[in-house]
Amino acid sequence: MQIFEGEGQFSFAGQHFIMKPGQGVLLLPGVPHEYAALTPAWKTYYITFSGSLVQSILSAIGLHNSNLYQLDKPELFYELFHAFMKNVHIKPEFPASE
Repeated sequence: MQIFEGEGQFSFAGQHFIMKPGQGVLLLPGVPHEYAALTPAWKTYYITFSGSLVQSILSAIGLHNSNLYQLDKPELFYELFHAFMKNVHIKPEFPASE
């Protein structure tokens, strides 16, 4: 989850964090978590994925633990995210049944 606007609370692994714009969290599959807005306008971006190769892919890119992060240039992430979503909706490369 990536925070775009406002503030929210994110909890996992017995800890609670106040999340602000430019901050995010990467969670491994199956990690219990909770989140809630702390401001009226709390906007987030998130992507979820699953499949038989998820663990192998995450391991290959070095993601072994869930963790918080701070982006130095969040606007680059937002541009990439919007481009990704535009292409997903315009040119799906895989049938919905896969």
